[in-house]
Amino acid sequence: MWERGRTNFALLQRRVTAGRWLLRLVHDCPAHDVLFDLLVDAGGEVVLDLPLSEQRARLE
Repeated sequence: MWERGRTNFALLQRRVTAGRWLLRLVHDCPAHDVLFDLLVDAGGEVVLDLPLSEQRARLE
């Protein structure tokens, strides 16, 4: 969940427990996937031992 250009975990928690207000929150506060680490690449290769620059290249 984004708020003013930053992630906001509290908004995500509110959305998870929204109950009957969920549809409104889905519209007002859309959720996004943010990947910040890569353990296995798209081909299934474990990349933990690769240099960070190579891990980042595969993530991008």
